[in-house]
Amino acid sequence: MIRTLRASAVALLVLALGAVVQTPAHATGGGLDLVCSPFSVDKLFFTPSVALAPQSVTIDKKTNYRYCYSPSAPDVVSGELVRLFTRSDSCPQALLSGPTSQTITWNTGQTSTIGVTRTPTLEHGIYKVTFVGTVTAGLFTGSSVTQVYLADGRDLERCLAGDGTVVDSLISVVLLSISH
Repeated sequence: MIRTLRASAVALLVLALGAVVQTPAHATGGGLDLVCSPFSVDKLFFTPSVALAPQSVTIDKKTNYRYCYSPSAPDVVSGELVRLFTRSDSCPQALLSGPTSQTITWNTGQTSTIGVTRTPTLEHGIYKVTFVGTVTAGLFTGSSVTQVYLADGRDLERCLAGDGTVVDSLISVVLLSISH
């Protein structure tokens, strides 16, 4: 129930702020390959919960891309990214920048592997992660990628402040755009 309320609060925040997450200007022109709306959702669940000190954590990640529009691949209307992995993790790691690779599976069965640089910020209880890079394989190879995650970051702020708060999940609204 709390997770649903937080996801709803973030979605309302996105609608209210408007400018925080928006379609990049280049995605509205003739170079658009695909855009998935900010009603797309990323869910991260941590077992055990992430704390201030590093520990071994299993991360269950699922991103559902919704309301996708692609002029060049009109059958693509949704997609998902699913990962389950274990690593040493802690609250401070949420603020690390760096390269990463992700593979999205589209509703058509096609895939797009993206190589992106991750840049996180945490301000006023809003956790924002921006990914910028390129499609390196599959559908839309060679096109530019911009992806923005926006989540309620209040528990993360408290964890970083050292008050004993742990983070059991992060639910983000997501905007994805791919253009050439």
